[in-house]
Amino acid sequence: FPSPHQLAMAALKRGLQIEPHDCLTFSGDLSKEMRVTFSVTNMSDQKLAYKIKCTKNEAFKISSAIDVIPSGQYKNITITYRPISEEISDRHHIGIYYIPAPEGCTASSVWREHYGPPCGEYRLRINMDPTQE
Repeated sequence: FPSPHQLAMAALKRGLQIEPHDCLTFSGDLSKEMRVTFSVTNMSDQKLAYKIKCTKNEAFKISSAIDVIPSGQYKNITITYRPISEEISDRHHIGIYYIPAPEGCTASSVWREHYGPPCGEYRLRINMDPTQE
């Protein structure tokens, strides 16, 4: 039989559900600013702190890059593409990392005090589609 600790860790491993789960596509005129939204849902039984990073911060601005999500709730995150002088390749991605968040804490304080790897992480590939809508 699994121990209470093993059960708690298994519930935490369910962690976040990301939608879409694999790729964010920016389509249209790549010389103009555009936005894409994705959702992050807390599937665990406790509050989670997340942070989102990107491989190309000059080109992609992340709304709510660090925050907490109560159990069973979700947040919509918007990524804004800002054209830069170089072409954006398909090798770029968004990384989403999460850890448990004690009650009454802020996301920045949880991450500041956290040591070691996150409990879970996801990657969303960035796809640039220059076709006109």
